[in-house]
Amino acid sequence: MDEYSNVLSRDFGFSHDEIKKYLVMISNLLNIIEPETIVDAIPEDLADNNIIACAMDGKADYLITYDKHLLRLGSIKGIKIAKPKDFLSLL
Repeated sequence: MDEYSNVLSRDFGFSHDEIKKYLVMISNLLNIIEPETIVDAIPEDLADNNIIACAMDGKADYLITYDKHLLRLGSIKGIKIAKPKDFLSLL
C-alpha cells in the first residue's frame, strides 16, 4: 500500500486526502497479503520486487501496471504483466 501511495503522489499528483480516500476504497475490494516470497527480479527498484512477491503469493494471473520496470519483464512465474489498456482488450 505504501508503494501505491508513493506512486499516486509522485506520478499522478494526488493529494494526501485523495490518496487516503482511494486506498480506503480499494482496500474494500482487495485481499491484502503479507508476502513470504522473496523476489530479486528488479534490482534498480526494490519496491517493485515486493509487488511481484504479492502477486506470486496471491496467486495472481495478471499484474496490471504502468511501471516500466515491471512491464519490461512481460511475465514472471506465469504471471502476465500488462498495461491497463492491454489488459482490458483481453477481456
